[in-house]
Amino acid sequence: MTARLVITRDNHEVRDLLLDGRRLTLGRHPDNDIVLAHPTVSSRHAAITPDGALLVLDDLGSSNGTLVNGQRITRATLSAGDRIGIAVFELTLVTTASAAPLQSAPARLEILNGPRAGTVLDLVKPMTTLGSPGAAIVIISRHGELYHIEKVQGDGPASIGDIPLGRAARRLHDGDMLDITGTRMQFLSARSDHD
Repeated sequence: MTARLVITRDNHEVRDLLLDGRRLTLGRHPDNDIVLAHPTVSSRHAAITPDGALLVLDDLGSSNGTLVNGQRITRATLSAGDRIGIAVFELTLVTTASAAPLQSAPARLEILNGPRAGTVLDLVKPMTTLGSPGAAIVIISRHGELYHIEKVQGDGPASIGDIPLGRAARRLHDGDMLDITGTRMQFLSARSDHD
């Protein structure tokens, strides 16, 4: 399983961090693995610890507490899409199942409007982040030859065709039209003949 934390403050992305399988401490003090610089964050606020295939979040006795999906916790096992609240910061856990090595050609997105119209983005990474911090952030995850999309942050518009995206992952199909905060894109699978 590949896991990442998308860290936002006031709906603006601060950091996108790949979790590397080791215990990570979070807090205000600079010697933490993830520094959250704000006076309402405790020096040693929380820790995320791998436990086999799971990730466990522990509050380290912080003054203002740690939330998971709006509920105060002392310890919680995390799942994909969980939102961790630490003071003014929100950390969203994004996971994707490990897949066989990516050997096939990648799918791509063609941007259809705006200043980047005509640009083609190859979807070569296991996860690609798109959108505008503060509006909507979506993740496209690659599982071999399959691609899924989910909205992980923000209240701005994001849709496939005319169907709004939510926090549940949806499979992408060749020719799908995406609209993410006003940018229109077309998803082209690796097998498409749209060249």
